[in-house]
Amino acid sequence: LAIVAVTWLVANLRWRHAAITYAGSLVMAAAILFAFRQGTDIGIAQQFLWSLLTHATLCLLGSMMTRFASSDWLREVYRVPLQFASLAASFVAAAIILGEQFPADLSWSMSCVACCWLAALWLTVALLEGWPILFGAFQVVLGLAWIFGAGDWLTRDWDWREPFSLQIYALGLGVGCLVWELMRIGARSQPRVLAILSPPNFVPMDRVITVGLILGQYVLSLIVVL
Repeated sequence: LAIVAVTWLVANLRWRHAAITYAGSLVMAAAILFAFRQGTDIGIAQQFLWSLLTHATLCLLGSMMTRFASSDWLREVYRVPLQFASLAASFVAAAIILGEQFPADLSWSMSCVACCWLAALWLTVALLEGWPILFGAFQVVLGLAWIFGAGDWLTRDWDWREPFSLQIYALGLGVGCLVWELMRIGARSQPRVLAILSPPNFVPMDRVITVGLILGQYVLSLIVVL
């Protein structure tokens, strides 16, 4: 399958049809999934998760390779389809990460790794395209990565729902929000960066998180007192 996918993508240099790039990307995804199914003994959901993240990474790398080419047809034939395939795979991977939390089939540490990987993908696309919405999604996933990473360490001695654990989560998220605010101050002379950090059409996600942390601290204080 991998050979077929590469053959189609290379042959498309002559045919120049975006549909062939989409088809080649889909076959590549199937090849990666088949490799994970044959080479690992993890659950089917995790096989899909790591396959999708791998596929999204490869497609994004392919899209980036054509970004700086001088030929306009490369954008329509390769760059856009490969980037779309990367985003589609990453969105499905995000759904799997979320879905695997309710039966708790995905460990805290693996959830952290998956969120970091997903955050890197979304940050790359957000910076390349200047998409503040995707940058906000990156901030949310990065925050989840911190919660999963800290939770993996905390749950060795504490319950993740205890006030101490919740304060550790909030501390990390608060530091992250402070970093974003400092970056806004430093990016005042860079309009393109500031447009991502402070989009004019909606409230930045880190400020939404900040408000949530403040309200959550009041609620936690009331729970402890009562």
